[in-house]
Amino acid sequence: MRQATTGHAARRLQAFDTEAINGLPEIDIAWIAGFLEGEGCFFIAPTGSPGIKVLSTDRDVLVKYGAFVRRDVRGPYRDRRTLRNGNAPKARWEVNLYGRPAITLMKRLRPYMGTRRLAKIELVIATADGRALKLYVRHMKATCHKDRQRYHSSGLCHSCYNGVAKRRRLADREARGEIVENKAVAAAIGRKTAALWRQRLNAALKGE
Repeated sequence: MRQATTGHAARRLQAFDTEAINGLPEIDIAWIAGFLEGEGCFFIAPTGSPGIKVLSTDRDVLVKYGAFVRRDVRGPYRDRRTLRNGNAPKARWEVNLYGRPAITLMKRLRPYMGTRRLAKIELVIATADGRALKLYVRHMKATCHKDRQRYHSSGLCHSCYNGVAKRRRLADREARGEIVENKAVAAAIGRKTAALWRQRLNAALKGE
């Protein structure tokens, strides 16, 4: 497992990962392109860092992809919902790639991707090229309170993030029927939480 690093060591680590991705044979890049065409998500995180997220129920395939990009498989994540047939959804696993290694991989994937994915890749690359890549969330100031350290990629400080998380948990419990006293309050909390997350995301994308 990777350990968190900071400063100069972090930049050296990302440079090494970028070099490793550049050194992958074309046949491996073609395999990654096919996998990400179906399972990948290309995006700009609220921190301003470009990213590639893959979420799948097939852990063995994610292990192979993670070995290519030098990232660990995270999970399992289990959904509490129940399917219509009465069964529980399968556990999901994920691999995330951020920063310069993500941009390097996107550029190598260009010749292999379909129209829709390629358009998203070009948008992410253009957006990332226009701003400094931010490596570590907790070394940045929060967008909710300028005098506090950022705790989460949404831009929230620790206190605000815990408050939002608590409201979301209450809304989820209400939705599952575990809390039935005041459904109107739970619905209002859900709307307020969604609006707050949209506000933080838009602010981060604008570079505020």
